[in-house]
Amino acid sequence: MFFARYEASVLGSRTIEAEHLLLGLIRDGKGAVAEAFEVAGLSDRDARAQIEAQAGMRERLPTSVEIPFSGAMQRILRYAMEQADALKHREIGREHLLLGILTDGSSFSARMLKTHGITVESFRDRLTHVSGDVAHHGSGAAADGSGPLGVIASLEDIRTLVDELARHCAKDAMAQTLIRQIHLHLTALRRQIGGT
Repeated sequence: MFFARYEASVLGSRTIEAEHLLLGLIRDGKGAVAEAFEVAGLSDRDARAQIEAQAGMRERLPTSVEIPFSGAMQRILRYAMEQADALKHREIGREHLLLGILTDGSSFSARMLKTHGITVESFRDRLTHVSGDVAHHGSGAAADGSGPLGVIASLEDIRTLVDELARHCAKDAMAQTLIRQIHLHLTALRRQIGGT
């Protein structure tokens, strides 16, 4: 949501729309959502160009300006909550936000995703496969982070922190080598718990 708000301010929008959420999800670049974009060949550059061409660019807003959700975005958030409930996940994550965009279906973003082969059905199938059918059996991530989905979420949080560290240590060769090693270990752990 932070990235969606940021994208809205960059594009000079007075409301946060599905397009800003999609750009935020692409910018975030994590988990099953990022993998789906990669498989579909949807890059940040392509999505941004299409969205800017459709929505147009206005004067950038300061990030301190409060930007409300549009009515469509509020619907998408409700759909995201419903998708999380249907999958028996205790928290709303990036994958549910993507499903919310797709479920609503009325936005330019939803149409763009569908042209890249990303649909509600295909993405839900992907999630079920990734989680080892954990959601189907009703044992989603526990609130305390236990269970396979909770552990995967924790690994993704660690990966996010490591990526942030990498940005701050971009010129330090030793730090970059250590960060690559941490990423390899995180990937191996994720595979061991069934979150490839």
